[in-house]
Amino acid sequence: LMQAAFQEVTDNAVSKTINMANSATVEDVKNAYLMAWENGLKGITVYRDGCKETQVLTTGHSHEEKVNNLPSMENPLKVPAIKPELGIRQMTHAGNMHGHIALNPSKDYAPIEVFMELGNAGDEEAAAMEAYGRLTSLWLRSGGELEQIIAQLSDIGSGAGVATRDGGVHSIPQGFARALMKFQLMRKHYDIGDILTGKIDYDKLDEDISDILRKGGNNANELGNEKSENGNSTVYREKCPNPGCPGFWFVKKVVKNAILVVFLSVNLNIFSNTNTYKK
Repeated sequence: LMQAAFQEVTDNAVSKTINMANSATVEDVKNAYLMAWENGLKGITVYRDGCKETQVLTTGHSHEEKVNNLPSMENPLKVPAIKPELGIRQMTHAGNMHGHIALNPSKDYAPIEVFMELGNAGDEEAAAMEAYGRLTSLWLRSGGELEQIIAQLSDIGSGAGVATRDGGVHSIPQGFARALMKFQLMRKHYDIGDILTGKIDYDKLDEDISDILRKGGNNANELGNEKSENGNSTVYREKCPNPGCPGFWFVKKVVKNAILVVFLSVNLNIFSNTNTYKK
């Protein structure tokens, strides 16, 4: 009707397209043309939605459900059966830790699984290592990063410890974190593809990574089994040194001497007052 109103005062034909839904029938199209003729239109265009594979106007509605392909705890990344791995060995007080980190070549060799074994380990230690590996692997497949695992484990100490070329390792969790640190440093400073294909001198690689760690490339305790003034090994608990730490005995001597000075001063003062009283 709007087109008819314009056509009534216009000599030329007024062009207007009638857009019909996909459900429009032949009868609907027929009625559109008859209505245009009855209202004095010189011409119309009829288009039924879906007549062409490509069209200018689209509704934008889709009945397809969007699938979230991002990895998460509920939807972890699926690991292929065949995948490249990088082996890392880390010394601990309980023996050498042998690690295997599975990599994803399509994601710049990002880690997707971690397996760790402890040489000469008992049942409890072996179970703990498997637990660390399982949880870390699930975290990685859920979109997490190794940095969070390293941050949680690297400062866990104990009464045991061993000195290594890359710094002291004071517990099994800290050794686990140290092995992950080595991998992260390899990714940062080297091409993992070259390492896997043998294009890197492995002895030089091991030396470089150890030097970086020893010079402060990690957040773990770096004192190892250093000896204190009294000859005991350094032990860290809750990040604070106990009597086995360097400097403790010096402070202890100063405190003892201060107490002795106070004690002598008090006694000399009492003795002096007593002599004065006798006189």
